[in-house]
Amino acid sequence: MMKEKVKEETRELRTIREAHIMMLLRHPHIVQLRNLVAVGPYFYILMDYVNGGQLLHYIVKRQKLSEQHSRQFSRQIVSALDYMHRNSIVHRDLKIENILIDKAGRNIKIIDFGLSNLFCPERRLTTYCGSLYFAAPELLRASPYRGPEIDIWSLGVVIYVMVTGSVPFDDKSMPGLHEKIKRGQVAYPAHVSPSCRDLLSRIFVINPTKRIILADVLRHEWMNQGYNKAIKNYLPLRLPIVQPLAPNILQHMTRGFNMGNAEDIRVKMEMIIKSQVYRSAAEHVARIQHTSVIRTPQDLAAKPYDDPQTVPAAYHPLLSLYHLTRERLSQQEMEQESDSPIKPNQSTCATPVSATTTHFEVDDDDNDDNDGNFNDTSNGDSVSGYPQNEANKHRSAISIQDTIASPLSPGLLARDGPSHPPPLVYSTSVSSISNHSSMPDELLRPSLRDPTNKSKKNNKLPDTKKEKPPKSSFTNIFHRSTSSLAAIFAKVMCTR
Repeated sequence: MMKEKVKEETRELRTIREAHIMMLLRHPHIVQLRNLVAVGPYFYILMDYVNGGQLLHYIVKRQKLSEQHSRQFSRQIVSALDYMHRNSIVHRDLKIENILIDKAGRNIKIIDFGLSNLFCPERRLTTYCGSLYFAAPELLRASPYRGPEIDIWSLGVVIYVMVTGSVPFDDKSMPGLHEKIKRGQVAYPAHVSPSCRDLLSRIFVINPTKRIILADVLRHEWMNQGYNKAIKNYLPLRLPIVQPLAPNILQHMTRGFNMGNAEDIRVKMEMIIKSQVYRSAAEHVARIQHTSVIRTPQDLAAKPYDDPQTVPAAYHPLLSLYHLTRERLSQQEMEQESDSPIKPNQSTCATPVSATTTHFEVDDDDNDDNDGNFNDTSNGDSVSGYPQNEANKHRSAISIQDTIASPLSPGLLARDGPSHPPPLVYSTSVSSISNHSSMPDELLRPSLRDPTNKSKKNNKLPDTKKEKPPKSSFTNIFHRSTSSLAAIFAKVMCTR
């Protein structure tokens, strides 16, 4: 009973962390959170509306996309990933289902930051999570990882699915699928261009240290073919952080990531910004970003490398959150001055969020919430800077009218006094986020349906929990959900 309570509180804190990440990120191809309201046992998440549905449905209806069309979407995904990684955030669940498309079929938005986390150059992440078909080999081997290389592998799977209409790794048995992913051997259809094949072959490298980095993906020939403009990451120009640190920004940083109080954050940040290693690296990155004029792919190719995987000393989660919080507050001030913030009494459509995820995650003893000691929520000591007993005082049901102007609301967030910061949302009893929407068989190519699965009810795969592999096996780390691409293509017999 106690263990279930701890897991429930951890899931709740992760939902709060997810909301904070979505609130801070501002990118045209990342869905933005507008508000988060707690009512009884539910969180109501209000975010951008994307009217075209999942990219998965879009691809299946067309069987596959042309490389030109795939390249358009890939550039937008890479732009969003570059923005996230430069803000010390790794998505960790990038897949076709987590990419939405507009009705015109021109622009995408990445969603679902439930497994996202901050990553730090000097520490490794140890939670092995995500969706099996998009998971990198190091996750299946339970090897600690830095973070960005996981998203790059998933990006490769997404590109492969777009240009071929199938998944690069598939097998009728779970152990067989694991082995294929670990070997990283991919068969490419004849219609895939040499340039696209070269990019994918450099992504599907089982050794993460030899895998292509995102900076080289941005520069790759296939990504820029037919484009006169370089991929833009929409990151504002930033100068190295110097003292004194703004107290109001430090106070806002106490919410959502459980990094301690403002004084703790100030001490940690001052240690970083005073170090010679950071100053040299940050000045180097700032000099590159402020002097390099990037308009064309040729300009980008000539630009020195300044990304987190090349100059890790210039990037740190605390510094990234400081930049993001400052930019968020500045944006709110601009909205208030132009009389355009969201009004508290404005009617908004909300959808309740409740329990279950489309992915599986294992971190019972090595809680990744403690990765890098930046957002330890496993002990339940605090919620957004408040002691747990304080947060528990707010467990009663709250109406939307009372909470629509919550601390996430732009108007209220800018007015919060630095001395008494409210929690991000009221503490409630909630599990993970539900995202079930099964794909009808009619959208699959009839010739690719697997007759061996006719006896399986509701398109569900065998319950892998019945298997009892040795402790060294990670067969049960990921599962194929009915709403995921895994379930759809599990029925496909790929004839290479």
